[in-house]
Amino acid sequence: MKWKSALLVGALLLSASAGLPACSSFAPAPDGIELPEKNIDQWVLPLDQFQTRDLTLDTYAENLLVEPCMEDAGYEWKVPYRDAKAKSPMLTALGLWNFNRSVASTYGYHYSMNPPMENAADWEGFQKMTQSISDAEFDTLRACQSEARKAVPSSDDPVNYIMTVASSAEEAAASDPSVTSSESQWRTCMLPLGIADLPDNPLKMPSQSMNVLYGLDDGSWSISDDEVKTATFDFDCRESSGWRKAYYDAEWNAQVAQLDKYGDDIVRMGKRVAAIDKKIDEVIAEHAPAA
Repeated sequence: MKWKSALLVGALLLSASAGLPACSSFAPAPDGIELPEKNIDQWVLPLDQFQTRDLTLDTYAENLLVEPCMEDAGYEWKVPYRDAKAKSPMLTALGLWNFNRSVASTYGYHYSMNPPMENAADWEGFQKMTQSISDAEFDTLRACQSEARKAVPSSDDPVNYIMTVASSAEEAAASDPSVTSSESQWRTCMLPLGIADLPDNPLKMPSQSMNVLYGLDDGSWSISDDEVKTATFDFDCRESSGWRKAYYDAEWNAQVAQLDKYGDDIVRMGKRVAAIDKKIDEVIAEHAPAA
């Protein structure tokens, strides 16, 4: 199961509840739109094909274009290396946090955190540098960013539109009767762990006490055996209670309903996202530093 708290959703509000099909089985594809093959372990969904792969790559590409502009103005702006093609086992193809059994039994609840990069110190130094620039340097930076954005236009509008559609479908899935009816079974399954602040459904896991216990609040990358055992137990309860499959089916069907309702707009916005992603790939390939 993925978490979308890391994603920035736009302000556009769409009604996801109207006309959503029952979620006991998968809804058929809308006319003219081919649905992907279902894969619950990778949480593949119908709207994936229209979304950007990684919301952080546009910032990386922009910084690569800003670098020579800043240096020409006499300022330091050395962007560290990043492997733009690296795929974390904790993420779906869209770069969303993914909670499957393999991830739970390896990373526990740290699946929703980025592991330290090999050149983490370089990136920390770059971040500190960007946070301590002078007013004059900031003015130059803004001008350089404006030029960079002519080469790589902002994807905010199409990305936010599709993410808002996906988010409203996710909200509809969370309140689907087939999902809510399985929450009590999941909670009963979890009771032997003795979690004092055990939430009423899996979407609220890990609880606050667990965040503190496992160092999730302070960004620690220390994964204990207890955390892994608890996360794996949690995953198994999601499976045995039927909650995981019910939620996946509900979200899939809610997204199909959105495609039925907003298909033309989604396809149009998806083409804009794909074109910008292609340009980002080209910029990174041309300007990224060596590893």
